[in-house]
Amino acid sequence: MLRLAAALAAVAALIGAGEAAAAAPTAATGPVTAIGPTTATVLRTVNPNGTATTWHVEYGTSTTYGLQTTPASAGSGTSSVAVSPTIAGLKAGTTYHYRLVATNTARHGSRERRRPHDVPPRHRS
Repeated sequence: MLRLAAALAAVAALIGAGEAAAAAPTAATGPVTAIGPTTATVLRTVNPNGTATTWHVEYGTSTTYGLQTTPASAGSGTSSVAVSPTIAGLKAGTTYHYRLVATNTARHGSRERRRPHDVPPRHRS
């Protein structure tokens, strides 16, 4: 039994020897810009850290979020990539919480925006 365990450990070590562990992507928050009656654009950066990475924004009226933007690719480079998703379908006069989530094959990194932002009330002309 010990020989089998040792043999399996040796095979696992050989298989993993040529593979470097993938680093988690990093995601950094930025300001909310272009706030409209039902939309907001958020400025962010994602660093894939050398592994194919996707990102999306989770948002909602509480920190359980519940909604998200369509996932998009940040590539597989080693430098930060600017992303600026527009969140649509927001309700005027409502406070929203949001965070950027970046995911790769090994791990995911997420940065939560700590301050909620208000969508201004609609003005009738």
